[in-house]
Amino acid sequence: MNASKQNYPSLKGRSVIVTGGGRGLGKEMSLALAECGANVMVTAANNPNELKDVQQAVGPNGRIEIMQADATNYADCEKVVAATLHAFGSVHCLVNNAGRGMRLVSETFTTKPCL
Repeated sequence: MNASKQNYPSLKGRSVIVTGGGRGLGKEMSLALAECGANVMVTAANNPNELKDVQQAVGPNGRIEIMQADATNYADCEKVVAATLHAFGSVHCLVNNAGRGMRLVSETFTTKPCL
């Protein structure tokens, strides 16, 4: 990922909120942004342990703050913005990655149509 630091110098010092950042693509995006020098506020709705894992995984040059919050809850969203402003002084970008997987709709979604 060292090439990213060179390819994206404009991320250095920018503040980014990543929703749904506790695992999967959200986690990887959060870590990559932090590695490129961005200040990253990572949120997840359900599992605070996932958030701690993301914060511990960041390299020595990255800065990640974590917060349990539900992106469907307006009050939580306001708290995330306020916490980001408090931690980093600004918000430059939102990566709205939060979502629910198809397994919540149907455990058999890969083999049976969801009607």
